[in-house]
Amino acid sequence: LQYSYNIDDIAREPIIAPYNFPILKTKEKLEEDLNNSLKAEPFIFNRKQEIVDNQSSNLSSFFLLANDIRLANKDLLNSRNLVYDYRYTDKFQEAKSIASSDSASLSQKVIEFYKLYSFAKDKEDWNKFLMPVSQGGPQYSLKEFQKDILQICRNRWAIGILDINESIIVSNQLAVDNGDIPTLYSLSELDDLNEAWTEARKEITSIYNDEGDIRRELGYDLIVEFMIPNLIY
Repeated sequence: LQYSYNIDDIAREPIIAPYNFPILKTKEKLEEDLNNSLKAEPFIFNRKQEIVDNQSSNLSSFFLLANDIRLANKDLLNSRNLVYDYRYTDKFQEAKSIASSDSASLSQKVIEFYKLYSFAKDKEDWNKFLMPVSQGGPQYSLKEFQKDILQICRNRWAIGILDINESIIVSNQLAVDNGDIPTLYSLSELDDLNEAWTEARKEITSIYNDEGDIRRELGYDLIVEFMIPNLIY
């Protein structure tokens, strides 16, 4: 039985070919077909709600510690005022002892803060934000700042942040598994981390439109620290 095929023909019966049987496609055509096959098969990502929940909780913990530092700083300032007020009374030593204790408490909290959040270390604006009274900075509301940053993160997570760079994705579409039927997206509908950071910075700038507002840069620090990908390849 003899077979006669032309380039790109499809065989309807199995063929046992000798080891030197030529592939009936040009190299260019073979590469094109392989590339088309890769493009046709969507990259699959899993949407992880637990990542969103964990990072939201971590952001909340950050602001709880920041609030503790503010309260400890106020306690220290008050106790130092008492030291001054009682300097000529029999309560002077007691006031000094309280101030010393408050100073140690504040120092411990600040050390813990910068150990946990090294991204804020050696940045004067963070010192002003944490201890606005003693550092001469404006007393921005922690509650409102946390609310704004969390909302910006949620906006990006709702769209979806890919955990790989878009440049290595070759498929025409992406499939996102939300726990039920996967949903198909075009690449332009989702963001990788760099794109998400860029969009988040735009939101921060829009919310804090005063160029002198330190929350612009501090907010972006928090975005980079806590807003991580929630679409996992």
